[in-house]
Amino acid sequence: MKKLLILACTLLLCASSMAGEEPEYTFVDWSPFGTNKPGWHFATGGFTLGWVKATGTPDEMRQDMGRSIEIGADMLAGARYVTPSLKQWFAIGVGINWRNYKLKKSSMFSHDADLLYVGAYPDGCEPQSSRLKIFSITMPMIFRQKLHGRWGVFVGPVVHFNVRASLETKYVDAAGESIKISTHKNLHATPVTVDLMAGINFSALALYARYCPQRVIRDGYGPSFRTLTTGITFFF
Repeated sequence: MKKLLILACTLLLCASSMAGEEPEYTFVDWSPFGTNKPGWHFATGGFTLGWVKATGTPDEMRQDMGRSIEIGADMLAGARYVTPSLKQWFAIGVGINWRNYKLKKSSMFSHDADLLYVGAYPDGCEPQSSRLKIFSITMPMIFRQKLHGRWGVFVGPVVHFNVRASLETKYVDAAGESIKISTHKNLHATPVTVDLMAGINFSALALYARYCPQRVIRDGYGPSFRTLTTGITFFF
């Protein structure tokens, strides 16, 4: 956490130094999307819809990226500093994120005591769905550079405090009975992870990609895989 705070302060100082001399006043704008003046602004946005790819998965884990969705609002509340040139800004805030890792019907998540594992469905059953969901409190620290017109690019880390994980698997067994395996206990998601995020925006709409190099599930408690997400975000 100390290193993250140092990084945030460093990025803020860089944004200020790129502007040249300090302005004679500090402008504070409490409207959510008001960024047309230099100084500090209340920030909200980062409304995100993306697709989740589990990377480095074991052979038995066949994930369906097309049905694995990321939904979030990375900047529910935050602060944005706009330089006097209006060409750069730095933002830090707090938000929320849900990631859904859905498997194809050839494999399923299951859970035994403290262990999450992936395997085949029971013989003779009719697979329905199997997913792992992670809910996080997020803290983005984003630097944005304006390009030509309304185009811009942005980059920065997004810290995830992974506060809840849940598992759900459904199938119909050989006897015709509907089976549901569901739990949110002892799944051992990695408590804190960091996404490396980058994107390009046109006005309020942006395309983004982000990669998390840390494991989703802690070592020794489940399959080893990381996360790559791509999607669209608004007002980031």
